[in-house]
Amino acid sequence: MRTPTALLFGLSALASCGGEPDPCGPMCATAAELYGGCLTDQGADWTAAGYDDAADFVASCETWAWTTRELEADADREGATDQACRDRQAVLETGTCDDFLDMDWSDVPW
Repeated sequence: MRTPTALLFGLSALASCGGEPDPCGPMCATAAELYGGCLTDQGADWTAAGYDDAADFVASCETWAWTTRELEADADREGATDQACRDRQAVLETGTCDDFLDMDWSDVPW
């Protein structure tokens, strides 16, 4: 079952209450929607990709964002993760499965 993007976005928005909106939450939700569709198109499900479901993928994506922010603070590169999330969001909103698969999800954005 695919988790609606609005629900995933809502959960991400709640996590960022009190400050500027976190651009990584919406990006993770958009990535989950696109990738979920790609999996369905291939006759696969989230478990085939190593996740329990879309929410598990989003949690993994948000962990990437948190970890990368910790690294950027140590490297004095504040804002690099947010910009990477904005850039990825722009691609994923109109992207294809190839666009998703071409992204290096282990990349540090600096």
